[in-house]
Amino acid sequence: CLFLIVGEGPERNAIHKLALRLGVFQNIRFIGGLNYREIPDYFAACDIAAVTSLYEGTCLVLLEAAISGKPIISTKTAGAYDAVLDGQTGYLIDFKDSPRLAQRIAYLLKNPGLAMRLVERGRKHILDNFSKDEILKSYPKMWEKTRLACRDKTSGSLQRKKIRLTILLKKAGILTYAK
Repeated sequence: CLFLIVGEGPERNAIHKLALRLGVFQNIRFIGGLNYREIPDYFAACDIAAVTSLYEGTCLVLLEAAISGKPIISTKTAGAYDAVLDGQTGYLIDFKDSPRLAQRIAYLLKNPGLAMRLVERGRKHILDNFSKDEILKSYPKMWEKTRLACRDKTSGSLQRKKIRLTILLKKAGILTYAK
């Protein structure tokens, strides 16, 4: 069993020391940051994509993993809730819940049929909800929700900034329907 840790972060040295102390260092490879062209090779080589971030916006690696046909386990970051439907397209775990992470990884490795069902549903979920057209269709709801939330709080200065932002988005071709 080989565990690849891809990416950089402030915990690298602590993880390195922990792996040595636990006697599992020989089963871990610290890959570091990747060139974007290398990412598909790593997805092709892995059995499971586990993302253990403490915070993320829209986590592109989750979208890429799903499209690449990999079962996903992720911490419950804001972006993970959009990309992973817990128990349906992958698994969401609490932050720093190492025992649960290990349990989920072992469970998926022992149950390849379940892993494939998660992959199939995950891929469909991403294709159905994260295409350019679907994202652009969601903009009106987002803008309306923002407008309603700010309606009573909008000062003259904020209103002018909002109008300038709307004009910029229209010029960029992102927004074509503002009132």
